Amino acid sequence: MAVTSYVQAQSMTLTKHMMFPIPFYEFDLSNCVEEALELIPKESNDINPDYPGITQTNNQVLHTLDHWSFLKDKLEDCLLTIQKEEVYEPSFGHLKLSRLWANMALKGSGGDQRQHRHPMAYLSGIFYLTEGADTRFIDPCYARSLSLIEIPNNYMYDSFTITPKPGNVVIFPSYVQHLTLPHTGDNDRITMAFNALPERMQP
Repeated sequence: MAVTSYVQAQSMTLTKHMMFPIPFYEFDLSNCVEEALELIPKESNDINPDYPGITQTNNQVLHTLDHWSFLKDKLEDCLLTIQKEEVYEPSFGHLKLSRLWANMALKGSGGDQRQHRHPMAYLSGIFYLTEGADTRFIDPCYARSLSLIEIPNNYMYDSFTITPKPGNVVIFPSYVQHLTLPHTGDNDRITMAFNALPERMQP
């Protein structure tokens, strides 16, 4: 829904419509961090050949395992909250996890993830379990930069970063490209990533 603001200046009335904002949603699941950190080392994992320095769980659908139900249920509660907030068409059913996996960059490894998006998903998210290198999100409206004349303002930027905070969950449209900066901290950087689809679109 467009956000409209009215500004009265002398005899002129300005109606402003923010037509293409990109929503990001943030939740706090600090109460799930400890259990998740205990379970991740028990999962089979290996170096991701596409991202040297990054280890990922081989199982990309952890939400289908009973011992991960505590996190699945919480994340789907977050998705339901978004669904209610945005008044999604109910005929597609509730948003449900379609993938869930863990990413790990060892301390001082310089491990990073190049710019990418999450295909075959509607919403995606990151659950930060530790501190570490920032995640950078890229403005998907690339046409903003095609103008020959640009007048900078407080809302014009081509990217923004999120600094990991344990327990923080960030959910965003899956088409938004993002990357992880090289991790050089003195602790392991551990996150869990996930994708979501409406029930009627589940694989």
